[in-house]
Formats: sequence, structure tokens, C-alpha cells
Amino acid sequence: MRPRLHKGGPIFLGLCFFFFTIFQLVAQKNGVELIDSLRRLLSTMQDDTNKVKTLTRLSYEFFGIDPDTGIYYGEKALTISTELNWGKGIALAYNSIASNWAIKSNYPRAFEYYLKSLSLYTDLGDKKNIANALNNIGWLYIFQEDYEKAFDALNRSVEINKEINNISGLANNYANLGICHNKLGDYEKANEYYYKVLEVHQQANNMTSIAIDLSNLSKNKLRMKDYCGALEDGFAGLDISKELDNIYSQAF
Repeated sequence: MRPRLHKGGPIFLGLCFFFFTIFQLVAQKNGVELIDSLRRLLSTMQDDTNKVKTLTRLSYEFFGIDPDTGIYYGEKALTISTELNWGKGIALAYNSIASNWAIKSNYPRAFEYYLKSLSLYTDLGDKKNIANALNNIGWLYIFQEDYEKAFDALNRSVEINKEINNISGLANNYANLGICHNKLGDYEKANEYYYKVLEVHQQANNMTSIAIDLSNLSKNKLRMKDYCGALEDGFAGLDISKELDNIYSQAF
């Protein structure tokens, strides 16, 4: 099967590739129950590193649902990790706050916190999260349609992820690079990156992502007037969605 991928809009792709792989940001199907459980857990915790992790998890669970609350929990995590002088926790809190500001379309604030996260991860020598921060910054440049800066940040992230063999990180990079080329109207070049992303999903046997990838690639082939290919991929994605009984993917 030839590898394929996904072109929605920058918001949708950002959610699917950039956020999900690193932090599983969007609340799960049972997100309400998980949030309630995490809140109950907080009430029993001391101000330590585990509490910081729980607060940032809550921050990410509110991503896409209530970013104001997500920022609230991220700032609480930042306060505690600063008091503990825990650099990794501070960087994690910066990233969670930035992600929520991005969803609120406040890009200056999002840049501010992503850059702080990048600086701190650089000081810590954490290559995986340096690459992640660069990917996040590239994603924000896509939102602002500054594709030259987006390409620069994303390609720097690619170099690091290749060096450390971070396959999921590369998938995020390739997805965002594909978006850039799609936005510039270079659909053939976009497909080169989209195919690479689907390879990752196929290797991981992530059928839900594969179904969405195929549906999005169908839309991209339609733009290229490859109608037979568009139908083939669209029906293939629909078949998988039906097997999974995923109503959202079927509608998509």
C-alpha cells in the first residue's frame, strides 16, 4: 500500500500531529471523567514534581475545550516548579501555557512561552523537547502565514529528530511541512511529506489516523484533479472508519 497522509487545515493538522504525539493534548473520549479524577488527585498532593505533572496534564486536557482553564492550570504548574527550581517542570509548564494561548489565537503570548520553553530545554540539553519546541514554533508561523520562518523552524526540528531517531517527532515535522507546501499550492511536494506521515501511522497500526489521512489525501488529490485517486483514497478511509465504528471519521 502506498503511504499517504492528511491535509485538513492548519488547525486540524496541528491537533492531529503536533499536539497528539508529544502530549496527548486533546481530552480523550472519557475526558470529563479523567479531568474529575485528576482534580480529585490534586487535592491529595503536596507541592512536588508529581503535582506539577498532574497540573500540566490538566492543562493539556483542557486544550481545545476551555483554554482559559488550561492556562490557569499551566500557570499553577509554573508557580510550583519555579518554587522547586525544577527546570524540566518549568519548561513543561511554559509549553502547556503556550499551547493554550495558541488555541485562543493569541500568537504573541504563545510565541513568548514557546520561546521560553525552547531556551530552557536548550539549557537542559533536552534534544527531543528542543525539536518539539521548534516544531511548535513552526506550527505557529503557519498560522501567521509566514512560511519562510515556518520552513526554517521545522527543518531545524527535522535535523534534530533525525539525529535522535525520534520517529513520532519526524511525523509531526513532515505533517507541518506538508501543510506549508499545501498552503503555497505545491500539492505534489505536500504529498511527499504526507506519504511519510502515513508510513508512521501504518507502522504503528494506528487505524484511526490512517482513515483520516486517507480522507484528507482524497481532498488533496481532488485539488490536483486526480479524481480516481481521490475516490480510491476516500472510500478506503471510509471503509476503515466503518470498521472502527468511528462516526466522526465517517462524516469527515
